[in-house]
Amino acid sequence: MRYAGQSHKRPLGGGSRLGVGADWLSVIALTCLVAACGADATRSKIPTTVRASPPSTPTASIKTPLEGDWTTIFTATDESSIGWHFDPGTWTIVTHGEFTTLFRPAGTVMDSTNFELAGANEVIFPAEACPSEPQPTTGIYTFRITGDHLVFTEVRDSCANRAFQLTAHPWTKR
Repeated sequence: MRYAGQSHKRPLGGGSRLGVGADWLSVIALTCLVAACGADATRSKIPTTVRASPPSTPTASIKTPLEGDWTTIFTATDESSIGWHFDPGTWTIVTHGEFTTLFRPAGTVMDSTNFELAGANEVIFPAEACPSEPQPTTGIYTFRITGDHLVFTEVRDSCANRAFQLTAHPWTKR
């Protein structure tokens, strides 16, 4: 605060009551801090990286051969065995660990579910609501991946729509 008659200029020493020596001490301390931050981290025993992310869950760390984004194209003439028509366009299956989401061409979610690997090339989908089956059973499929192409083959599934979605066309990895 300035009182009447006081100069608006700061006195030599930065205006500190401690004087010039305190300002130089601050400069030296800041210089040491900057030098310490730039020290060679390879010789330091102090960790230089802090992780802010929570530990991963077991499901998130599981990698399956089906991992990734897979697409296929349905046409206006594609029809399941129960007469169900699918939106024409590119459909996408996104798989992470043992969790998969099926997206319609417009990008909306049609279904999200967990699945189980039952062997090197066999997958089991849970019994879920299915328009073609009032009491659906699990869906069992084998799969083959050749390059960027995935082909499902139905072993047994009471849900005709799911069977059609998975097996009607090959899926291509994006």
